[in-house]
Amino acid sequence: MKKLMNLAIASGLFVQGFHEDYNEVRRFLEDHDLDGIEMIIYGDYKVESMPPDLIYGHHLLYWPNWMNFWLGDREALLKDFLNDQNMDAYYGMKTQKDMIDYYKKEFEIAKILDSDYMVYHVSHTSFEEVFSFDHKYGDQEVMATSVEVLNQVFIGDGPLLLLENLWWPGLNFQDPELTRWLLGQIHYKNKGLVLDIAHLMATNPLITTMDEGVDYILEVLDKLGDLVEDIKVIHLNKTIAGPYLQQDHKDKQEAFRHKKDLMEGFGMIYEHISQIDSHKPFDHPRIMEIIDRVQPESVVYELKADTLEALSEAIKQQNKYIN
Repeated sequence: MKKLMNLAIASGLFVQGFHEDYNEVRRFLEDHDLDGIEMIIYGDYKVESMPPDLIYGHHLLYWPNWMNFWLGDREALLKDFLNDQNMDAYYGMKTQKDMIDYYKKEFEIAKILDSDYMVYHVSHTSFEEVFSFDHKYGDQEVMATSVEVLNQVFIGDGPLLLLENLWWPGLNFQDPELTRWLLGQIHYKNKGLVLDIAHLMATNPLITTMDEGVDYILEVLDKLGDLVEDIKVIHLNKTIAGPYLQQDHKDKQEAFRHKKDLMEGFGMIYEHISQIDSHKPFDHPRIMEIIDRVQPESVVYELKADTLEALSEAIKQQNKYIN
């Protein structure tokens, strides 16, 4: 089993922390007993500068609010974005073909770097639905629309395509047969699943302790049955979000409706999601029960940190619980 960390290329951590120097990244990984990185590309990048031996995973870019764009629902888009300028800034594209072409470019990068796997989020939420939890589209609608995208992008041979769970509609591991249906609809042969620990915990607002979280995850894995064999990667972090999820968020929803501009709204969304998915170390020895049950090829430390010092401390904390 490989131990990896996530790293966003062109992020502040990469630019200011590692000085865009993969030799510094390599030393950091060695110092923390890690094998490599799962990268996500934001902004400018130079593929030729990326060392393939360090990059095991390629997390594809994800727009949480994407289905109205794909479906061409302009009324819903304007409700979300207020104007065309905000829409253009969020997506950076105009048409379905633009989105397909973008993912095809990421697919080619993953092949050039000989990545072990790629990660795609099968999920959707509009901005206001983040607070209301009252979603326009259900799991199967999000899955089916995601399949439309995936079957146009991933053609031929290439790295493993792994689908990741979230707590919003789409892939959330709440329905084993729907999960099986999703995998069966994707034509690309080299495919599987990612289990994000904190995302799965966020599907159960009754979780208030780490033990309850582990029990719940093991229960979900039992229900998945032989689908567990398709889980090739675990994204490792934790959030005990139950007490927060049980709260009434109507005040936040109302505040979002009266935002002065979209940037203020994004700040509200970020604060809200950070309470549900805070990316803290999973500091409980029972995490090994989940890892032993899944037997993943890689475990990715997905930990939130603004500085290398904070990242180092978080990784050291996580390492205490991984055998």
